[in-house]
Amino acid sequence: MSPEERRARAFRVQAMMEDGEITAAFNDIEAEFTEEWKRSQSCDERENMWRAIKIVSLVRQRLANYASASSDGSMSAIRRV
Repeated sequence: MSPEERRARAFRVQAMMEDGEITAAFNDIEAEFTEEWKRSQSCDERENMWRAIKIVSLVRQRLANYASASSDGSMSAIRRV
């Protein structure tokens, strides 16, 4: 991926992550998985829910990494794409 493509992706992901509904969706999913984890009866269920919680966290972190990929984060970097 070229630097321009990375900057464009960073801008798109940053805008998406600033959308309150996306953040709320991540928070809701994580909360639901956490409640399921607390209610789980078996070790396998707990491990599966822990993995699900971990995956949500990893996706959130990857998106944050993409959003920070642009060196200046400005619209001018995007307009050059």
